Amino acid sequence: MHVLLPASLTFCAFLCTGMGEAQAATPNDTLHVTKPRIRALKAGGRIVQFGGPHLAITYEQVIKGRISSAFSLGGRYYATPIQIGSYDPATQTVTVLTEGKREYTSLVAEAQIRYYALPGKQALTGLYAGLGIGVAYENFWRDYASFPGVADSFTEIHTPVSCRLGYQFRLGPRFLLECALGLDVNANPGAPKDPNRQWTFLTEAQVTSARSLQVGYRF
Repeated sequence: MHVLLPASLTFCAFLCTGMGEAQAATPNDTLHVTKPRIRALKAGGRIVQFGGPHLAITYEQVIKGRISSAFSLGGRYYATPIQIGSYDPATQTVTVLTEGKREYTSLVAEAQIRYYALPGKQALTGLYAGLGIGVAYENFWRDYASFPGVADSFTEIHTPVSCRLGYQFRLGPRFLLECALGLDVNANPGAPKDPNRQWTFLTEAQVTSARSLQVGYRF
């Protein structure tokens, strides 16, 4: 037996059926959006004006567009013996005595602003130019066996300006390799200081080359 329904009831039944089919066909999934990796943590070796060859850790983050900021911290420590040799002409032998010990400690921090002139497809990759300033702490210490309890120690603190040109290669989706060359400029400690004479860059500035090689992780 067929029952005729009013038009309004037929439309409501059709609408409910369509909504049920739509809900069944649409999975209740969450949309995941991949966030851009605009930060990197790097570690490796570098040679700068002060502190000697040392290991350093660098943190870099995108500020806006092609501009990023980088902060690094590194240092080194080593100790060497002070040896004195004496020659005996009668036996034609050389006797080497350890007279004391030398120690060297350095700590180098640097802040830098970088501009990616030729950026890669991913953030923090490509060719960049950087300008920054650093603080270098150096301590020299030595003692002598001939004078127990007596030691020489002095400390130097420098604030060099750094200029860098580097390239960061992308190694897969997260890792990168950084290679950089540059110059460090600081006041020459050996130049004569005359307050009545104008400062001359070529004679009173100390300019040395710098280079670094680091491996990093972008996140």
